[in-house]
Amino acid sequence: MSSTPLEPGADSSLAGAPGDDRPGIRERAVVGVFWAAAQKWLVRISSLLAFVLLGRLLSPQEFGVVALAMAVITMLATISDAGFTPWVIQKRGLTPRAASTAFWISTAIGTVLAVALAALAVPVADLFDSPELRLVLPVLAGTLVIMGLSGVPAALLQRDLRFKELAVRQVVATVLSIVVAVGLALAGAGVWALVAQTVVRVVVACVILFWAGDFRPRLTFSRADAADMLGYGSKSLGVTLGGAARQSGEPFLVGAVLGTVALGYWTVAGRLASTVVDLCSAAIGSVAGPVFSELQDEPERLGRTFARLLSVGGFVLVPVMTAMALVSADLVPLLFGSQWAVSAGVASILAATWLFAGLANLQRNLLLGTGRAGRELTLTMGALVGQLGLVVLLGQWGLTAIAVGLSVWGGLVFAVRGAVIARDLGVGMSAYTQLLAVALAAGLAAGAVLAVVLGWDLEGAARLAVVALLGGAVFAGAAFLLARATVDDLRSSVLGVLARRRRRGAAAPGGGTVPR
Repeated sequence: MSSTPLEPGADSSLAGAPGDDRPGIRERAVVGVFWAAAQKWLVRISSLLAFVLLGRLLSPQEFGVVALAMAVITMLATISDAGFTPWVIQKRGLTPRAASTAFWISTAIGTVLAVALAALAVPVADLFDSPELRLVLPVLAGTLVIMGLSGVPAALLQRDLRFKELAVRQVVATVLSIVVAVGLALAGAGVWALVAQTVVRVVVACVILFWAGDFRPRLTFSRADAADMLGYGSKSLGVTLGGAARQSGEPFLVGAVLGTVALGYWTVAGRLASTVVDLCSAAIGSVAGPVFSELQDEPERLGRTFARLLSVGGFVLVPVMTAMALVSADLVPLLFGSQWAVSAGVASILAATWLFAGLANLQRNLLLGTGRAGRELTLTMGALVGQLGLVVLLGQWGLTAIAVGLSVWGGLVFAVRGAVIARDLGVGMSAYTQLLAVALAAGLAAGAVLAVVLGWDLEGAARLAVVALLGGAVFAGAAFLLARATVDDLRSSVLGVLARRRRRGAAAPGGGTVPR
């Protein structure tokens, strides 16, 4: 970048160079999506492969113990951020003093929470009747301090759309942590293999973050900046806490109602679905927040941009999650072994839950990016209460009943959030037209697959092949006819960025690329 976000009075929003800000916004957004997608694919695929291997080396009981511990860590890590990361990303005219203030607050909160968690390890372990947590929780508590150190520097890179540095950081940290975890599992370390994986990943990511980024905290603190952050950050923190509570509270309740073995099955099923969603949609979500913030004063452009991102995200996410629902019965035992057959049916149902969650992430970014954190907080809290209530209510009928209830609830929450967006921002049903067309194309593909699979009673590799070949062909044809605008938009966005970069390369001295 030509400037850093820490220059006095500097503003590293999405605006490009004077006279070229709009093309700069689109090009940098597309490039940002590319790097964010590369990170997600490399990290998630390598993590999934490690998860498969560790699933064969470790027991459901060991996975359940670490799942409980990580549920606590995830919640406390969100608190340590204090809601300031979104503020850093969106704040115009960010100063070094403000950035350093956010850094010291985040670090201090992470340290306090780490000490508190270590002190409460024994009562928490007794609460869940899991003695292993007495040692696991104090070790993992140390990662809260590291996460507190990392929050603001990572937010500054995201604010400046420097997703290349963020991608390298996550990939290297993930690969090293996997090597350590697999080595320890092979050596018989049991649950500590999973603990070490988390610790190594967090520490390595923090080291690389400070090495690659420009931010260096200053010994300064501003009460005025802290108050300004708190006004926005308290609501944003509430939204993030609500989302974290949904992810952490769900395994808590499943473990409490059905036990750690059932939680192990649930963790495998949910991990598979969440990994697929991250691979398909998280990259767009990472870039969407800064883009919506930049366009918040232009309602018409904002609505069109939201519709385009939603349709592009759905074009990838909807057919993939539909395919996952069709093949889970074969895929889960194939990847994890026959001992995880219980997770197969649950994963098939959870595909719908995670589909709505992936699409709702864009809705959430739209509300937060336009300053409506309070509105999103209300929606998040309502979704949280409903989700956790369903887990308790349906738990007596088992994991399948919980999965069905959460899928229905996810669809309802998505619809309600859409209605709120239409009322507050004027982004109505027209923004969802292409998404519905993509869903129809995926439905036609699923119908064709089921007709062949059920008619010929196919299983295993044969069913997987039918889903991939026949389902893919039918979806491609149907999408070309029904969602042509989305197909054309995808093509023009990619080709447009490539063409501009070629022109800049040709204009640069020596035919090289223009330095950024």
